[in-house]
Amino acid sequence: MKKDKKLIILSSIVLIIYLIFNLLMHKIATLNSNILIFDMELFYSPNTFYSNLQLYTNTIKYYLLIFRVFDMFFPLAYSLLLVQLIKKYHYRLIVFPLTTLFLDLLENSLLAYKMFINQTYNEKIVYFINAVTTLKFLTLLISIVIIFYAVIKAKKDKG
Repeated sequence: MKKDKKLIILSSIVLIIYLIFNLLMHKIATLNSNILIFDMELFYSPNTFYSNLQLYTNTIKYYLLIFRVFDMFFPLAYSLLLVQLIKKYHYRLIVFPLTTLFLDLLENSLLAYKMFINQTYNEKIVYFINAVTTLKFLTLLISIVIIFYAVIKAKKDKG
């Protein structure tokens, strides 16, 4: 029962933060529909990244900063949820959601740095952020596949 309660709490936190993200993204889109949320984009060019930064007004920066703050907690919540789900089946496989957590936090830190502190053109950093984002989504996908496999295997073993 204690584990189920932990999963319900983690799931609720993930859902609440996800809803806040959607509200913030909607607000940002109403301010300027061309703004990209880079941790949800794959394979963008440095020119796309830096031209997007030019679209930031003070109001957009304000909402993006709030988004960044929540995006430091969201990876922690969803990664812990994935760890709880995966560790039931194979403890060593929690390396995937933990790697996702590390990559997401690294990505968020780099994006915050480039968006709010140092906007000077540096294509190497943009390509590095792209690679981190891609690896984040890859390890997240692997984590989800592990959960689906474990659930299907558990149902087969029971039946």
